[in-house]
Amino acid sequence: MTELVHLRRCVRHSDREAAALCRGCGMPFCRECVTEHGGRLLCAGCLAAETAAARRSRTLRTPAWLRFSAGIVAGVFVLWVLFCLAGEVVRSSR
Repeated sequence: MTELVHLRRCVRHSDREAAALCRGCGMPFCRECVTEHGGRLLCAGCLAAETAAARRSRTLRTPAWLRFSAGIVAGVFVLWVLFCLAGEVVRSSR
């Protein structure tokens, strides 16, 4: 049988009644132990894990201007190689 949230006790403060369940781990916490982040109530541990994951994904992402510049450089290199090969074909046919 499922307990109501307000009948449960905070995981960190056993003398306080729970105000919410963390959407990350599902544990009951009092008002001081949860915070709203991205439209969800999270405990400190789940909030730290979520922000660390977001920070890692931001640092691994290559900036758009760098991807665009690399594409331009690669395109110029391919055109230069094709131009050199075409010159060799013309020179060898004489």
